[in-house]
Amino acid sequence: MFDMITVDAANEAELVAVLEAIPAGPELAAALDAIDISGVDAYGRVEVWQAHQRLVAHYQARGYLDMVAVEDHLLSNGDDEIAAFEGTSAEFGAAGALTRRGADAEVTFAEGLWRRLPRVGAALYAGLIDHRRARRLIEGTDHLPEDAAQGIVADLIDVAGELTPSQLAARIRRRCIEKDPDEAKERYEKAIEDRAAMTMPNQDGTATFYVHSAAPVEVYAAARNVDHLARGLKSAGDKRPIDQIRSDVA
Repeated sequence: MFDMITVDAANEAELVAVLEAIPAGPELAAALDAIDISGVDAYGRVEVWQAHQRLVAHYQARGYLDMVAVEDHLLSNGDDEIAAFEGTSAEFGAAGALTRRGADAEVTFAEGLWRRLPRVGAALYAGLIDHRRARRLIEGTDHLPEDAAQGIVADLIDVAGELTPSQLAARIRRRCIEKDPDEAKERYEKAIEDRAAMTMPNQDGTATFYVHSAAPVEVYAAARNVDHLARGLKSAGDKRPIDQIRSDVA
């Protein structure tokens, strides 16, 4: 086991080297527990934070493996795929106090992580990506055939941890269009058919109004018009902040 590690600014590099060299898992957890954190400066705490994030990702991946293991157990006992999925969802829904929909979503994600796109599961297990990036990869490719989705993951998995979640999502969208432009066109047209205007209450008592799945050219045109009208009011002497004016104009 690890001896107590006392680190100050003079040997911060030693701390970084030690933590980076330890794979995510129980050994890294033991190393983090052995650090005398009172001797770590602010910059060293960033490195400690990174190690903790790798550890969180590792245990999240193991948790999703638990879900797949339960589903495998039900399948081996003779349940068909639907019954095994529903049984697994019910078990973890009860264990985690989740809604039926929430439990279904978690089991679906576990299947995507360890059955459909196991390279994503392996990257999460190793702490190379976090849960948000794993979810972008799983959900951003779930409309594609499995081999096409695996190809996109193969292209992006090595850089996924270096991209922000938004940057990763944008790259996934581009790769999906490149893989199957006809499918992307059909999906876009279906989304346009499902466009809607919605309202949503907020926790602070306010409300949000938004337009969902409209054509981008129309959304941006509407936003420019709102901005134009708001700036006209501002120029005419309206003292409110411009965002408040835009909100009221909209």
